[in-house]
Amino acid sequence: MLSFTIAKEVGDRYGEGATYLNLAISYLHLRDCRKATGHCIKCLDVAKLAGMKDLERRAYDCLGNIRSFLGDLKGTVEHCL
Repeated sequence: MLSFTIAKEVGDRYGEGATYLNLAISYLHLRDCRKATGHCIKCLDVAKLAGMKDLERRAYDCLGNIRSFLGDLKGTVEHCL
């Protein structure tokens, strides 16, 4: 979490959000959907506050992937559209 700490210290909102997203993806690979979702939502919050549409889109994609992994096809479509 050193990258997260540094991003917070220097006020790098994109780095902070990207770190949350990377953690979400890592937890999804570990099949821990609860933690993956939590980190995705934190990424989404940072992205929305800072107006970073690309990072926001990537967070929604990740949430869709989590829903897909859980077999929730309706939720997958809602997050990806």
